[in-house]
Amino acid sequence: PYHNVIFVGYDKAGKARFASMRGTNDGKGKIFKCDVAGNDKRYAFHVENDSDTVLVFEAAIDLMSYFEMYRRPQVHMLALGMTADNPLQQYLGDNPKIRNIGFRLDNDEAGRNASYKLAEKYIRLGYRTDISFPPDGCKDYNDFIRISMDIAHYHHENWDGSGYPEGLKGEEIPLAAQIVHIMSRFCALTGREKQNREEALAVMRQEAGKIFGPDIFEICCRISRQLLD
Repeated sequence: PYHNVIFVGYDKAGKARFASMRGTNDGKGKIFKCDVAGNDKRYAFHVENDSDTVLVFEAAIDLMSYFEMYRRPQVHMLALGMTADNPLQQYLGDNPKIRNIGFRLDNDEAGRNASYKLAEKYIRLGYRTDISFPPDGCKDYNDFIRISMDIAHYHHENWDGSGYPEGLKGEEIPLAAQIVHIMSRFCALTGREKQNREEALAVMRQEAGKIFGPDIFEICCRISRQLLD
């Protein structure tokens, strides 16, 4: 099935002024994302609330991921669609009650630079600001959810394809799920089964190439002392 969506930004009168498309199939089997022609860049997709705080994101999909992760926070939420702040200026003008701005831009160089620059700008304009980035290793909040879902779904897959739920094998298994799988095994052996580090690694060495990838097992061996500190 296709999973395609249009994010629409409305003005205070309820008129659509902005729209962006994102999907898993452009008719030729490719993922796509683009803005609709004729957009007014002063407007953006947002979630309105009777609050004095707005959280600002780069992309609508990141806003929605954060919205679900934090159980629908009771604040305004705005997706810039970029790192420029044209939509934020318009939104603050339309919602003068807002006095607090939380920047939740991407955890990459462009997102970090824009966050610090914009926070400084809006402090000078009299707003209270804060900055928070997605967890380390994740570019944005949607990336964080994707990795979390990979872990939850695939951490029982085995390197040789004998695991479940889908019988993935080798590099088909998402890396995050591989890491959680091998760390869970090490912790079970040294915890519940009361084996020391050397005993646990000896058991796992027999499982490398079957349950775990050989390379990730060697990494586990190198950091195993730290895991027991």
